[in-house]
Amino acid sequence: MLPDLLVASSRRSELRIVSHHLRDAGDAVPIREPMDALWVAADRVLVATKDPDGGAAITQMETVARSLVLGASVPVGQLPCALRAIGGIVFVACYSGGRVDALEYSAGTKDLVSRGAIDLEGAFPAGPREASGRQGMSHPHDVVALDEGRRALICDLGADRLYVIDTMRLRIIDAVVLLKGAGPRKALVTPSGDLVVVCELDSTIRCFQLAAGRYVQTDCVPTTGGARDLNFPGDLVATAGGVLVVANRGNGTLAGFAVEDGRLRTLFEDSGGGAWPASLDLREGVVAVANERSGSVDLFRVSPSGLDPVASAAWAAPSLVRFAP
Repeated sequence: MLPDLLVASSRRSELRIVSHHLRDAGDAVPIREPMDALWVAADRVLVATKDPDGGAAITQMETVARSLVLGASVPVGQLPCALRAIGGIVFVACYSGGRVDALEYSAGTKDLVSRGAIDLEGAFPAGPREASGRQGMSHPHDVVALDEGRRALICDLGADRLYVIDTMRLRIIDAVVLLKGAGPRKALVTPSGDLVVVCELDSTIRCFQLAAGRYVQTDCVPTTGGARDLNFPGDLVATAGGVLVVANRGNGTLAGFAVEDGRLRTLFEDSGGGAWPASLDLREGVVAVANERSGSVDLFRVSPSGLDPVASAAWAAPSLVRFAP
């Protein structure tokens, strides 16, 4: 049986826990605009939030049944858009802060404290910058574990770079440079070791393989068969069977891909159940979709041939979905 879902609403600045069939929901918890969430245990979740004044924090919460209890918060850089637990460290990609914060639990407690930060703005390539748009500065958007957590990879949408870091030393040790205007947003590593990256600005999905210890691009294909200029693909998830699912936010579709010998093969492109699929999560072959602009949470079973509806519920501007452990 599927676990419960944590669902965030951007319009109402609230969180709820809802059953896997989307019929039973706990009480809404008001919170500053939630950006991402990370379940660290069955009864504990971290939530990245921001406020209108630019302040941002990681808030700890405990869960009792389908109720959420607010705990302590730790300040982080501006616009914390991704939370990832890697090698015992909680990494926070701070999109507008041009940095990735690192948090850890204080010895013998459940309290999060700052371990340090990786300054990506300082690593931004020299030369002229765009006067406007999203590539005038560093914009880290995701952090992915490598080598069982000893290293990690950062997607920098602003710099068109993938940074490889030493997780314990919080130090950049390598950079993979993409073509200008790609905008790498999300990434994952497949069981076969391929690195897959979704690029928001040019609407592509790319595959990389290790060669002499460095990631080298082996393939690049569009994330959609439709219009690409305003598509802005977002989340990326994968089934245990190796089907990659990309959310095409502008086109309102979910696209499926397979990786074979470093090459990407398009499997399907189906409706995601609404407009602007802002967030995806996947468990036991079922993908959860937060359709923010049309107002619904939709669940589909994923197969290489496409999506089969499982459940759907109306929701006020859902911006984030996360299955519980």
